[in-house]
Amino acid sequence: MEYAAGVPLSSVWQQLAANASVRILNAYSSTLKGLQGSTDLYLSAGLYGYQFANAAELMRSYSGWNISSQHDFGTILTDIFASVSLSFLEKHNGNPTSKFHGHYYANWDLCNIANLMAVGIFTDNQTMYDYATEYFLTGAGNGALPNFAVANFTEEGTGKTLTQGQEAGRDQGHATLDFALLGVIAQQGFNQGNDLFATYESMILNAQYNVNQTVPYTAYDSFEGVQYNVSTKSRGNIRPGFELLVAHYEDVKGLNASWSAAYRDYVNQNTELGVEGGGGNYGPNSGGFDALGHGTLMYRRKCDEE
Repeated sequence: MEYAAGVPLSSVWQQLAANASVRILNAYSSTLKGLQGSTDLYLSAGLYGYQFANAAELMRSYSGWNISSQHDFGTILTDIFASVSLSFLEKHNGNPTSKFHGHYYANWDLCNIANLMAVGIFTDNQTMYDYATEYFLTGAGNGALPNFAVANFTEEGTGKTLTQGQEAGRDQGHATLDFALLGVIAQQGFNQGNDLFATYESMILNAQYNVNQTVPYTAYDSFEGVQYNVSTKSRGNIRPGFELLVAHYEDVKGLNASWSAAYRDYVNQNTELGVEGGGGNYGPNSGGFDALGHGTLMYRRKCDEE
């Protein structure tokens, strides 16, 4: 909510939206004491931590949010959210980490990488930011890019590379979440002068399956057993995040992002808004709030041709 309130800061109803965002951020910093619960608290720290940090970063230049309040919010980001994410990436709750048989799927790593990066940026903690970036590139878990890519294939007729993500054999809800989080991480890095979009030959670009296409697949030996086929579970579900990917690869880099664009358009065509929405526009459960969304507003560089 605080992110959605902060987005219009440079457009309409600026003052009301900005003040609402500040009230929400200050309310959390004055009341939140910690995260509790099952191991899902690691997901909470990662997913909601990076969103809080991005909302705070969006508001940090607003004169109505004083330095003292910003410091207080940075403290809860560091002590409550980032500390949990760091513990997860370092220890994985005592479970093994490897490309095969690693106990946690990629989205667990990715959301916590995104959180550490975002908190490091907001609090100007270079060490935290560097740790997250290095883990993304060379880490032990399945969210590190070398482990995330199970296999690469060359598409017939186009020569484009298709990457099989680590959760493709699990279900498509988590598989698309992975790419949304990859986009968040890469954009955060890009804003800091680190072009993570380009790493490993632009691996993040390569998505296809959820636009009803047949794709090659390599059996993946997960900690739950061998996944012999690309999963049809949740195929065709919609999730925000692909506006960002298309805007960067097609419009900034001039690369062929046709499959990402096809999924972006599919998502937008199947939402009530007709554009990429935000929290609450993709279902009432927690999964509907995994990504900030609003990508059409934030990242779209070209108008659709009529």
